[in-house]
Amino acid sequence: RAPTTRRLTLVEQQRQRQRRQRRVLHNVNRRIEHANTRTREGTTVATTATATQRHDTPRLS
Repeated sequence: RAPTTRRLTLVEQQRQRQRRQRRVLHNVNRRIEHANTRTREGTTVATTATATQRHDTPRLS
């Protein structure tokens, strides 16, 4: 009985991980679309790209 429950929890963990990854990908796609709309309004792609990269990367110092 114990190993089956453990396997179920593992499957649930994998499902949660997939759900989390999907949510992150969705957020990234939405941010890219937002940057594209901003470029259409007149701002450059470089500024939005650098801003998103600065936000995503963890600060070392």
